[in-house]
Amino acid sequence: MQKSEQIKAFLRIVLGDDVGYVNISTKDPNSGEWIQKFFDYPNKLDEGIEYVLDNMMHKDVYFCPQVLSGKKVSKDFVKSAGCIWADVDDLEPEKLLIDPTILVQTSSERTQAYWVLEENVDPYEAERIAYAIAQYHKEQGIDTSGWDLTQRLRVVGTYNHKYKPTPVVSLVEYDRDTKFKLDDFNDYTDAITKEGAVRVDFSEVEAPDISHIDPDELLDLNKAKLPPKIFELYNTKPNRDWSSNLWTLELLLLENGFSEEETFAICNNAACNKYARDGRKASGLWAEVQKAQKKVETDHKPNTLVGVSSQMTPILSDEDRKEAAETKDFLEEYIEWAKQQSDAAWQYHQAGAFIVLSTLLSGGVHLPTSFGTIIPNMWFMILADTTLTRKSTAMDMAVDLINEIDPETILATDGSIEGLLTSLSTRPGYPSLFFRDEVTGLMESVSKKDYYAGMLETLTKLYDGKRQRRRLKKEDIDVENPVFIFFAGGIKSKMLEALNHQHISSGFVPRFVFITAQGDSTKLKPVGPPTTASKEGRNRLLMRGINLLKHYRGSYDGQGRRKKFEAWLDDQSWYLYNQYEFRMMRDVEDSTLRDKLTPVMDRLAKSGLKAAVLLAAAESKAEEYVQVEPRHINRAFYFVEQWREHSVDVVTGSGNTENERNVQNVLSIIKASGEDGTTHPELMRYTKLQPFQMNNIITTLEERELIVRYGSGKKRRYFDSTKVAKEA
Repeated sequence: MQKSEQIKAFLRIVLGDDVGYVNISTKDPNSGEWIQKFFDYPNKLDEGIEYVLDNMMHKDVYFCPQVLSGKKVSKDFVKSAGCIWADVDDLEPEKLLIDPTILVQTSSERTQAYWVLEENVDPYEAERIAYAIAQYHKEQGIDTSGWDLTQRLRVVGTYNHKYKPTPVVSLVEYDRDTKFKLDDFNDYTDAITKEGAVRVDFSEVEAPDISHIDPDELLDLNKAKLPPKIFELYNTKPNRDWSSNLWTLELLLLENGFSEEETFAICNNAACNKYARDGRKASGLWAEVQKAQKKVETDHKPNTLVGVSSQMTPILSDEDRKEAAETKDFLEEYIEWAKQQSDAAWQYHQAGAFIVLSTLLSGGVHLPTSFGTIIPNMWFMILADTTLTRKSTAMDMAVDLINEIDPETILATDGSIEGLLTSLSTRPGYPSLFFRDEVTGLMESVSKKDYYAGMLETLTKLYDGKRQRRRLKKEDIDVENPVFIFFAGGIKSKMLEALNHQHISSGFVPRFVFITAQGDSTKLKPVGPPTTASKEGRNRLLMRGINLLKHYRGSYDGQGRRKKFEAWLDDQSWYLYNQYEFRMMRDVEDSTLRDKLTPVMDRLAKSGLKAAVLLAAAESKAEEYVQVEPRHINRAFYFVEQWREHSVDVVTGSGNTENERNVQNVLSIIKASGEDGTTHPELMRYTKLQPFQMNNIITTLEERELIVRYGSGKKRRYFDSTKVAKEA
């Protein structure tokens, strides 16, 4: 069989009988340049094959194994699927539960598999099964990122230019008569369902009766408290990205308190309902709403693990993390209340909740250890990218609550070192909250060694509870047993410029738990009066805070002295803590930033121990002690897993040069451009950089594999590499 006939037969059986477009993409192995072409399918498939033959000798050639409705590789443009696909990668093919119709060898030890279907099916049904196959074999070497729609796979008969000598992408198995039904894959989908996968089953389900729900009336009743983005999505027919618009609407509705049935009713009537557009069954929309609910319960919950780097060792097991995520405690109650009050980034409310607990409890609880006594005073620094994150709002909410419970704990937020020490000298053993909404100016002043020289060293010693003495001309200042809590905020870019290695090595920076977040205009809520629910929530928190204060700082012994509650850990709790600390420290041993990251990880582990003490104390009713159990350690390090990401981000970005800031600025513009990418002229207009600067930045981003370039000359477009389908 001629090469062209072989390629044609392969594409026809994989793509099936639908009509639309086939995408064929080429990649230059030297420059990395991608070029996409679209051909009418099946009428102009021969032209596509000609294009493959013209390019395969010097370029890698890929195709999208689904028929598209337009000239764009996007899930929104996938018409149907004629097969199930898998990038088998290092998995031995004989371990597959079902022998594929086609098995393609892409290099000496790597293969791709296709299960051809009896008829073209809903693409999301096919994707569900591809996902199940990847998850089922994830421990056996299969590529777990190769399951999604629009995955680019290699064309049979072309060459794999990754290797020398260049191997041919060849057929290993090909049984044209072997075709499958969706039910044939139940062994895969049932197994993944039993494992509790986050993705919901996309199989046919019965949509609920929503005839009693009037979506317009429902939205109108709640219009005063809903983000305007909801109404825009509901009323506007998209020009493109229907899937993205509908998905965003589903998430926003669920996050703002609508039930699954109400969300389904609203989305079913929305202008962006792609299921109605395509004449598809409403059960597909219902399945997607259920999937969105799972997303809200995991990725969008305030206490959910976010952004754990694949290069970092997970601290908790999956089972412990799941249990920690579902814990209901003071933290959860505070965050849920704060979310009702403000559209501030939820990560900031997490910081506020810990600051409240630390301020109320650290004066009454201590933990004896082999290296000294730990007081659970915690420092948090919130770093914002934009005002949309509502940094100040979130910080003010926590401080206002503390001020109503115990106003004596809040120190003046400005002034000299002497003024700060003078205030602390009058309150030995009493918690003192130092609140700086904009701490960047302080850091810049300290860096210049002017009026604030020596302040960071003093603050560091206060964190550690060390006695401070300062001799002045008129008086001596003596600070004994300080319980010092620092709640700081700032603009991330400015803070990274101000920080340097000395701030880290001195121990000042490592004592902070850093929280960062990005603004999201879709979450903006309208300003309005407080609701009954928010008032009740605040009152509950207020009473809990007052009761905690009375318990830990209002109890006295028989001699009239204030009681001190001793926290203690049993052997299992100490074992867990030491295991978690070890995992954190081991991760940085071979890092090129070891000198910076070691003190940060060490202190972050200690912050986790302090957090565990606070969580245990917040629920304890014992009169003499606080028992810290393994579940408190797990819950605390569940948060530490999140904080670790922010800390690494701050440490690696500290002391950025102007050039590196320009690099990050260009990258943020490209990321924000989404699926459409951005052009070279657009980047030049946005950044006002010189051509040689932009060329150097683009080269840097490409070599870091952060962006992908398509086209050449003025038609160059740049895309976020994480948004581009992974090549086989």
